[in-house]
Amino acid sequence: MKKILISLSLICYSSISAITIYDTDVCDIMAKSLADSKKDLLTSNREQFIKAMKYMCSVDPYSFENYDRDIKNLSDAIPILENIQEAKEELKSALNSRAKKNMYKTYAEGYINTNACWKAIYDYSQLIEYEENVIYILNRGKLYYAVGKYDKSCGDLKRAAELGEREAKNLLDKYDCY
Repeated sequence: MKKILISLSLICYSSISAITIYDTDVCDIMAKSLADSKKDLLTSNREQFIKAMKYMCSVDPYSFENYDRDIKNLSDAIPILENIQEAKEELKSALNSRAKKNMYKTYAEGYINTNACWKAIYDYSQLIEYEENVIYILNRGKLYYAVGKYDKSCGDLKRAAELGEREAKNLLDKYDCY
């Protein structure tokens, strides 16, 4: 396990001490701190919220290296967050991270991974139910195109273009959506 070395200068007895905190400890501290900052979080949901945040803490959003582990951790966090009313923002963040990971897997392997596509489409569909975000709509439109659902793709791209997304306008022409 990687170690994170944090040096603390302690004025006690004029000495400098160093402590080692493991990744799991950092995730635990961050999760508890976030739970403490959420004033509306019910006490009964606190432990479950902390558990979900620990799962999310170990996910590297910018790396494809630990894809399977990251997908598992996000998939473990999402059902917990779905049951905590006060954690909707964290739920959207987890869904978005999992959708991005699956979308990247779709294109990173050099061929269309339809399984990853459908998983990302599912996550983006859930996100769109929470809020109509142009990026979610655009990405779902691209994924629909990748799996051959051209009507659905064009529908999403048209909606994204209506919301002002320039890339969607270009893709409408490229995909012959008229």
